[in-house]
Amino acid sequence: MPDDHILYAFQNSQCIIKLRGEIKYTISRDLEFVINLALENPDVHQFVIDLTETIYIDSTNLGLLVKIGVWSRKNNLEPSIIFSTHQDVNFTLENLGVDKLFVLVQEFPQQFDEFQAAKWTDDEDPRTRAQRILEAHRLLLPLKPENELKFKSVINLLERELNAPA
Repeated sequence: MPDDHILYAFQNSQCIIKLRGEIKYTISRDLEFVINLALENPDVHQFVIDLTETIYIDSTNLGLLVKIGVWSRKNNLEPSIIFSTHQDVNFTLENLGVDKLFVLVQEFPQQFDEFQAAKWTDDEDPRTRAQRILEAHRLLLPLKPENELKFKSVINLLERELNAPA
């Protein structure tokens, strides 16, 4: 499995993000960096998310993808596209309601050659990571009523952790 789990490229008015392997909260900082970079770029009007090499994606990173879907709706843009060919990943997208914000295509996309790796080299403080995880989970809540029950304990734990005296 390649070391670069998150690759990205800008082409025309799209930001293309390719996620490979197991996408866990430990690399959510890299995904957030790419998403924020694209959202700050006035030329980006759509995202293409390639999950065809993703074997697992956790709720933190799914929440970050929801940030893209919310941005598209808020700005009255065409929905972004997720390519995913793995049944387990597709089930998770549909089960949490993430598919409602995107066009889900269950086949392989055209290949893009000009990817950059997204990888931080410095350490991240635990409080910043906890804030990102909390925000990502809060973004999942409105997608489906069942999500509140699924993530309530995670959100409560993170809120207590962040509100505790340092």
